[in-house]
Amino acid sequence: MELFLGSGYSWEMALSGVFISSIIFLILSISGIREKIINAIPVALKKGVAIAIGFFIAFIGLKNAGIIVDNPATLVGVGDLSNISTFVAILGLFITASLIVFKVQSAILIGMAITAIIALIFGITSLSSISSFNIPSLAPIFWVAIDTFPEAITSVEFYSVIFTYLFIDFFDTAGTLLTVSSKIGATDEKGNIKIGKGMLVDASSTMIGSVLGTSSVTSYIESLVGVENGGKTGLVSLVVATLFLISILLSPFLGIIHPSVTAPALIIVGAFMIQAFKEIDLNDNVTSISVFLMVMITVFGFSIAKGIAVGFLAHTLFSILLLRYKEISMLTLVLSILFILGFIFKLI
Repeated sequence: MELFLGSGYSWEMALSGVFISSIIFLILSISGIREKIINAIPVALKKGVAIAIGFFIAFIGLKNAGIIVDNPATLVGVGDLSNISTFVAILGLFITASLIVFKVQSAILIGMAITAIIALIFGITSLSSISSFNIPSLAPIFWVAIDTFPEAITSVEFYSVIFTYLFIDFFDTAGTLLTVSSKIGATDEKGNIKIGKGMLVDASSTMIGSVLGTSSVTSYIESLVGVENGGKTGLVSLVVATLFLISILLSPFLGIIHPSVTAPALIIVGAFMIQAFKEIDLNDNVTSISVFLMVMITVFGFSIAKGIAVGFLAHTLFSILLLRYKEISMLTLVLSILFILGFIFKLI
């Protein structure tokens, strides 16, 4: 949502864009086209997506911990390690990693709990940060996405909003589903996945969310924390959803969960995900360069969707140059053309 507010679009138009793009997602999901597109991604790039997201989620964790910070001279740099919140995050990382090394069950969850206690002891958070509970009202934002649509559809900029949401949400979700599916062993020997139902849920959730007044309700890569703790079935999702509903009553306590508490978990999960490197043939220059570009754009461009697009496009172009036509399907060519058009459209 911030992407469009920063570009001068109103939040009402942004919500309408989410609503329309979710309808298109739903149509693509029901028809099976969305699943076919994801499975058209070459096997090597599917592994590359997991690696790129691994580096990305670890980078987010390092940033939240204050270990990596903005630096005007070098873009990024090492933060102040003597800062108390950064110190707690580093301590939490050491504790969590130690629990994993000793193969303690639910090591990540236990590590977060211990780090939260340490954060309280060091005064990073306090019980005074617990706020009073108030049921939020949906009145200012409910149905705005639909009410704004008749006005938004007459604006040329509105179609840019829809296209951008389609591109970002589609491939962010693709990257997340590919990575999570590979971690739970839900892929075949070609790296293909059967996620039609998951895509229907993703699309319908985004559509309902936009009507309620929130940005894309989609799958999030942080789900890997649960996977690493053994949560690999649909029952886990139902339990989590139920607990989230109950947690509305616990929202006043969220103030005591500091970023330094969650950062170690993100860093550890990222470390697990880059193990996919061993499954990639780095002697193949086409693969190694494509995956490298995917990782760099994902991390430093701070976008999973753009990282996938650049890596996919590089793989296709290099395969054509080397006359490796067997690695390029018709759907791959169509996707590559769409990626190019997408970048041109953004430039315009």
